[in-house]
Amino acid sequence: MVIGWTGEVGAVAAPIRLWLDGSIKCNPENRALIDVSRTQYPVGQGCFHVGTVEWHSEPGTGSFRYVYDCGSKNTTALKDSVYAMLKRHPGFDALFVSHLHDDHVNGLDQLLGSVRANTVFIPHLSVGATVADLVADAADGALSHSVIEASLDPQG
Repeated sequence: MVIGWTGEVGAVAAPIRLWLDGSIKCNPENRALIDVSRTQYPVGQGCFHVGTVEWHSEPGTGSFRYVYDCGSKNTTALKDSVYAMLKRHPGFDALFVSHLHDDHVNGLDQLLGSVRANTVFIPHLSVGATVADLVADAADGALSHSVIEASLDPQG
């Protein structure tokens, strides 16, 4: 596999191009080009990024777009970033939530109120850990509808 980086540090990354050959033993005329792009939104303390994987090969092409976390202590920057993301990417295939702290999930209500995720991946937590997280978020005034819903019924 040959990996080429075409982006700059500190900028929105240009796609990384991966040629699938070598260990996969594709014929040169059948190799697939994969473009991987990732946008880290400037939300301050927290995390919100979107990634896209696109593949181009015969007989077809395809893509997969995901969101990884959606939260920040800076709610103004987060709201602006979610709005910008929705203008640029009107939909996505999967939402990955690393953990249920408010600086990683407090933008989910805005995000999921505007677009539906096909699949949501959340961490498995014990009942005690779930209750502790909910109580901590409530004490911080950071409890959101999406976090309560995901905590009480993770399978939707």
